Amino acid sequence: VLGDFVGLSAVHVCRTLRRLGRRGVLSTEGHMTVVIHDAGALADIAGIDLAYLRREIIAAR
Repeated sequence: VLGDFVGLSAVHVCRTLRRLGRRGVLSTEGHMTVVIHDAGALADIAGIDLAYLRREIIAAR
């Protein structure tokens, strides 16, 4: 489902989630739950400004 949503193959999504899991950035529970343990590290990996993203999310509410 996540791969379809972002336009990536299931294989790529699984590999990426596994790598992020090994780094302690996130974990998965079952097939539908992703838990982010280190949002700052995830933002750094993604190359985004976490403070800006939080402001945008709050403003959208």
